[in-house]
Amino acid sequence: MKKLTSVILTVAMLVLALALASCGKKTYTDVEARTFALSGPTGMGIAKLMDDAANGKAALNYKFEIMTNPTQIVPEVVAGRFELAAVPVNLASTLLNKGADISLVAVNTLGVLYLIERGNTVNSVSDLAGKTVYATGQGSTPEYILRYLLNKAGIEDKVEIVFLSDGAEVASNLVAGKADIGFLPEPAVSSAMMQDKEGALRVALDISAEWNKVSDTPIVQGVIIASNTFIKEHGDALDAFLKEYKASTEYAVSNVKEAAALVEKYGILPKAAVAERALPKCNIVCYVGNEAKKAASDMMKVLFDANPASVGGKLPGDDFYYVK
Repeated sequence: MKKLTSVILTVAMLVLALALASCGKKTYTDVEARTFALSGPTGMGIAKLMDDAANGKAALNYKFEIMTNPTQIVPEVVAGRFELAAVPVNLASTLLNKGADISLVAVNTLGVLYLIERGNTVNSVSDLAGKTVYATGQGSTPEYILRYLLNKAGIEDKVEIVFLSDGAEVASNLVAGKADIGFLPEPAVSSAMMQDKEGALRVALDISAEWNKVSDTPIVQGVIIASNTFIKEHGDALDAFLKEYKASTEYAVSNVKEAAALVEKYGILPKAAVAERALPKCNIVCYVGNEAKKAASDMMKVLFDANPASVGGKLPGDDFYYVK
């Protein structure tokens, strides 16, 4: 009799524990969320959420895919074969103008650009006059950010810009001494500094800091978009994702070493050592609601004024932004 009572008590305690757990976190594991992220800063904030999902601790049934180039995401989004995606800010607007049925639900990355110099002659944007800058991001946000700063300094026609394929190529040219000045993003910055065994390179300018001197809006480089079908059919699940994503970004900021290991584990960057050095300089955030709307729309206006084609030719309307 005592044994039976003990068994009943144990079962009752397990049922109570499960009930309390379910009250603490509502799950939507029947909701599939195909989620695209990019290798690099715009994807680094999602590493902890990917790990939680792999260990059965996430609220949604996520299907993650890490892509190396934003162009890989475009056909999936336009065709509606996704629920969530982390993309460059200008691509979000361009996709909308291509007819994608999407909304911007969060800002996830602020400025990640830096100017590296082999030497000690550049201490302000104006010091770039008469120099050659090797840069990445032609035709995308980095180019417009660079030209915006040069224009504000009144030296746009006094600087030669040589565009290379990506940040890694700029970094390798700097390390090899084939370039003296490079304009590139993290984690390529950290990679270059780690390869520079001679100590010849230095971070000359934090581009976000330079931007803030001449602009009232912060640099926004990465955002999260969602399918409007997903929003309409699973609004509560979207809100659960935003909470989980915010917790994931906070983990990346507060637990750099552990987050860096997850960044490597899930293929967001190939090396944890580079991720660990880069993470504190990647300005990973999670802005939602009106905060996200203001930051993203202000940035898009700057890009539009620089070149309307950079945001797809037309600025998004207020209904593009998910604000509850």
